[in-house]
Amino acid sequence: MLELADVADSDYDGKNGYVLRVNNTLDGMSLQDPTQLAFNNAQRQTMSGDGAQSTFALNFYTQDQNAIVFVGGVIQDPSVHYSIDAANQTITFNAALPVGTQAVVIAQSTNSVGVLDPKSVGLETLADNIKVFEQGNDVVAGTSATVVSAFNKTTYRSAKYVVTTELNGEFETRECLVIHNGTDAFITEYGILYTGSSLLGDTDVQVNGSSVELTYTAVDAGAVVSVSATYVDA
Repeated sequence: MLELADVADSDYDGKNGYVLRVNNTLDGMSLQDPTQLAFNNAQRQTMSGDGAQSTFALNFYTQDQNAIVFVGGVIQDPSVHYSIDAANQTITFNAALPVGTQAVVIAQSTNSVGVLDPKSVGLETLADNIKVFEQGNDVVAGTSATVVSAFNKTTYRSAKYVVTTELNGEFETRECLVIHNGTDAFITEYGILYTGSSLLGDTDVQVNGSSVELTYTAVDAGAVVSVSATYVDA
């Protein structure tokens, strides 16, 4: 572990939270203001010691391999001095931070490329003018109309569906365009393909309260229907 005696700087006034870096002449170490370091997309958080607390909440997501941690301006080793719990966004030091000591956590994306957690991006995260396919869950439909997808009529005016059905080892797919006027809903189907000798069922649409519902009626019970949709604002 590096000690302050290894640092060329001898004046520490006003340098609380500074970090070690190789100096410009490449012949020693000096203290540097972390905000002046050229980390791409860097996150920075400071925490002050009280002599008792060793675990602190982080206000950003990071992992051991993507973080640089300093205590009192001295870089720390993740395998010796601290550990980061990425799932709970906490950092735990091997001992309580002494009173008057400040820890600094700096994190940057791996290879300067932003990292997204799995399933962290949803429709509400995207810009309003971006339209994407939304994949629904499989629905088992029978010989009566079964709701296989729905959208809020006050939010969306129309939808484009791709409907895929499996029944008795045969498959079917079709595209559907749906629109509504607030009271009634309308549908047209096209591009219908099937692997057997006949269609496996039929789609329809209805307004039910605040929802526009896409339904599927199969020719036999047990049809598995999968729907993906793109919506257009009302």
